[in-house]
Amino acid sequence: MDLRGADVAASYVDGELDGRPAITRHRYGRGRAWYVSTALDDDGLVRLTARLAASAGVRPVVEGLPVGVEAVRRRAEDGRSWLFVINHTDGLGMVPASGVELITGEPVDGRAVVGPGEFAVIREG
Repeated sequence: MDLRGADVAASYVDGELDGRPAITRHRYGRGRAWYVSTALDDDGLVRLTARLAASAGVRPVVEGLPVGVEAVRRRAEDGRSWLFVINHTDGLGMVPASGVELITGEPVDGRAVVGPGEFAVIREG
């Protein structure tokens, strides 16, 4: 097997491809190209995406978000910030946050609770 300069990031663990590369990466210029030779299940895709993001220096907007809850932060030049949260799940989304929820006007003190299929806009600070 000739990987032509690529590194093995993960290998198959059984079947006729046991021990063969399943995921490889190859440096190119200042970046890396990744090749995935299999269909990953949801958990595998989440883990690979997290690994790729971390290796690229990408960090979550809010640490510890539940899967299916999205958060985006917008900042003004004067330092003010707003946290937009969308809950794409069928359960409650608990999001670490502090400020004022602008839809309801309610204070958020450490944790915002966003209902299933709902959103929140929090003016932080």
